[in-house]
Amino acid sequence: MQWGAEPDLVGPRHYYRVGLMARTLRAYLPADGAPRVLDAGAGRGTLAALLARAGYRVTALDESAAFVAYARHRWARGPRRS
Repeated sequence: MQWGAEPDLVGPRHYYRVGLMARTLRAYLPADGAPRVLDAGAGRGTLAALLARAGYRVTALDESAAFVAYARHRWARGPRRS
């Protein structure tokens, strides 16, 4: 987890941007039948978790093994509010 400054990873600007992306995606994705979503470049998994809480079946991928390990640990019990 070496890229970006810490405030960009966990601060209010990050959550604002991710929330905006989630709302935009939900406007274009089908709302019925639990559609599948691929979050490529998932990083900490924040967007993937928001979409999963909204009922989508999400697969999250990231090039960074550290981000993948972090996301697996953080979301092991399922998506929840930060």
